[in-house]
Amino acid sequence: MTIGSLKSQDRKDDNRDIDDIIAKNERAIKQLYDMYRDMFIRYFTKTYSIQEADAAEIYQESFLAMYQNVVNGKVTTITSSLKTYLFRIGKHKTYNRFRDAKPTIELHSSMPDTDSEDGELIQEVVYEVVFAMENPCSRLLSLFYWERKNMKEIAGIMNYKNEQVAKNRKSSCMKKLKERLIARLKEDGLM
Repeated sequence: MTIGSLKSQDRKDDNRDIDDIIAKNERAIKQLYDMYRDMFIRYFTKTYSIQEADAAEIYQESFLAMYQNVVNGKVTTITSSLKTYLFRIGKHKTYNRFRDAKPTIELHSSMPDTDSEDGELIQEVVYEVVFAMENPCSRLLSLFYWERKNMKEIAGIMNYKNEQVAKNRKSSCMKKLKERLIARLKEDGLM
């Protein structure tokens, strides 16, 4: 499999890294692992509002998946950056990890029944839509639904003036979520 498009020199560096992985060059693999680790953890804790320990574990799993894909011949050349490929794996692992822990979000009677046959798929779409939203909505909804924080705690974490500001923001975010979710469910044929 070949991945994306990239400048020639960067592609050579990434293809050299792939060659090092195939050759099982432990020193080069460790350097590669260390090079992206902190950047990955910072990005995933901020973007997906997850704990640092979770991001570190997801990084470990993502790096291992990338390594196995290279060693097993699934990836032979790369035309995007290895970093982009690694982060893409991390994104999917993040969705998969938290998909199982996701709560049911009650939106409105106009939404399809989540207890129906497609309920699990709908909840997965809800999860993806929430995490694709821009901050502060993604973070706020994640804190409320996945981390089970109350409005007072969210106000403190998000640096809002008080609990009422957090409630108002959540209400606004829920309206945005509903609009995006309805569009996505219609697009996916689930509504």
